[in-house]
Amino acid sequence: MKLSFAIKDQKDPDFSDYKDVTGDHPALLGQDFNYYITKGPVDRARHAKAAKFIYKEDGVFTFDFHMYSKYHESFIYEESDKYLMHNIAEGINDQQEVTWFNNQLQDAVDILKELKIPVVVSLFHEMNGNWFWWGNRAEGGKEAYIKLYQYTVNYIKARTDYALFAWSPNYPFDSGNYPGINYSPGDDFVDVVGVDYYDAGSSKGKSFESLVHDVTAVSDFSLRHNKTPVLAEIGNRFDRPNDKPNWWIEVNQHLQDSDHGFKLLIF
Repeated sequence: MKLSFAIKDQKDPDFSDYKDVTGDHPALLGQDFNYYITKGPVDRARHAKAAKFIYKEDGVFTFDFHMYSKYHESFIYEESDKYLMHNIAEGINDQQEVTWFNNQLQDAVDILKELKIPVVVSLFHEMNGNWFWWGNRAEGGKEAYIKLYQYTVNYIKARTDYALFAWSPNYPFDSGNYPGINYSPGDDFVDVVGVDYYDAGSSKGKSFESLVHDVTAVSDFSLRHNKTPVLAEIGNRFDRPNDKPNWWIEVNQHLQDSDHGFKLLIF
């Protein structure tokens, strides 16, 4: 679970909402490259300060990249995005889409070089859903996605050694978009395997048993591919905390009681 610093006093990097409740910081801090790219220099400096602080405290630091489309100020799929992933994956630059994409990746590389700390980068997650421009409504399907992912990893690896790479589909866990399939040595493109699983046990979501089923699949798949398994994202979007005050406790209990869930790191 990506627990960011909900900073009351932005000048105090030692504060987080998590520490305010538990007395200590979370072991992981998650940010997004967009925090640095789309915000002003003051916000960028604050995020960088928090990132360096969590690293100093021996925490794990992760980056998502909800990259905005070339054609609109959002990462949510629109019809203008239909061929964007396909064209980048195939190197078709008639509309300067490859050039644009390289510029986005270079912004991310520059941020990694600026921070100079090891980072787990979560690339193009929930690709088996239909909501992102790199999702399953885009032209080219799984083949285009895998090429896009591999291209991105190669670009970043050629320019910095600070990044590890996490791959995490949405539930139900599906390895069809795994960037290592049909490629040798393949697994070099991924260091961490996870699944994003929202609303388990909520009033409108899947059951806790479904959550356990998926994390078991993640654990088994990771073992076969020698990767670190994670529960990449989780939360309850439907029930207010007062309605389900023990929701997090129930999540933890189901994972601990399962044969595999206790093995996963929770991002």
